[in-house]
Amino acid sequence: MSAAHKLDVVERRVCERFPANKTVLIHTGGGDAVSCTIENISEEGALLVLNKRVKLPARFELTSPEDRITLKCQRKRVSGSTVAVEFIRD
Repeated sequence: MSAAHKLDVVERRVCERFPANKTVLIHTGGGDAVSCTIENISEEGALLVLNKRVKLPARFELTSPEDRITLKCQRKRVSGSTVAVEFIRD
């Protein structure tokens, strides 16, 4: 990508993302949990890297058992083994 082209890129994120490298579990409602890694995270969402290919529903829960945290997520974009999610506020 040329320097001139880089100037045309517009940042659309509202919140700053931070590196995380945290292993968490995806719960799809079917009883099984899928392990994944949070690559980066913000107040609004996260970028997940799946350890194996799996079809995710539009909404699911993300848990960190060691931190005792559960986040409701909405799938926004899938690209290969990465999934961008938006956190759902109650």
